[in-house]
Amino acid sequence: MLSRMLSLPLLVGALLVAGSASAITTYYDVTGSFMSMVNQVCNPCTVPVTGYFVLDDDLGGNVTLTNMNLAHIPYEVASPFAGLSVILDRDSISVSGTAAGLGTTVGGNTVFGPALLAQIGTATCTPLGFPCIFAGLPTGVSPLTPGVSVNLGSWAFDLLGNLTSAPIIYTNNPGQAVETLNLFGTPVPVPEPGTAVLMMAGLVGIAMRRRAGL
Repeated sequence: MLSRMLSLPLLVGALLVAGSASAITTYYDVTGSFMSMVNQVCNPCTVPVTGYFVLDDDLGGNVTLTNMNLAHIPYEVASPFAGLSVILDRDSISVSGTAAGLGTTVGGNTVFGPALLAQIGTATCTPLGFPCIFAGLPTGVSPLTPGVSVNLGSWAFDLLGNLTSAPIIYTNNPGQAVETLNLFGTPVPVPEPGTAVLMMAGLVGIAMRRRAGL
């Protein structure tokens, strides 16, 4: 009788694990990602991006970007050589809501459509021969536009689920400067809900066995 009591929670946990295998939720560390500027007088023209994002893959050709929390340090997208200085600093880059894509996160590509990237940060403009109005900015520090419409484009993954390429053209910037958010991501191992339930069931079973032995 006791063995049946012990096997029930383990069986429930196993069923939950089996059910969770039909979809994959993956957290990605963006170490190695960077924001870059091309064909602009800037210093530096590339800065590292920090943070993470989350992808849900139903293994049926549908992928959803459910969470994104990125940031980058200040960098100068227009330098004194251009007649004025513009420094961009984003403390937060995130996706407003979710973004849906078609494809896979294992050894293939996922193609995303348009999305709204929310951002929190500042633009600092210093006139050095040309007024800041040339860059569409007031002199001094001003908040960035809260939302930027982008096309997330095509994301490439290797067989281990690593994101190997995701260039996102970030265009709605002061002075019409064109930036590219170059995303790379490494999966971060986290316990799946079904695994956690199974572990809990096992611990309960052990506790019940010990109690029965008293």
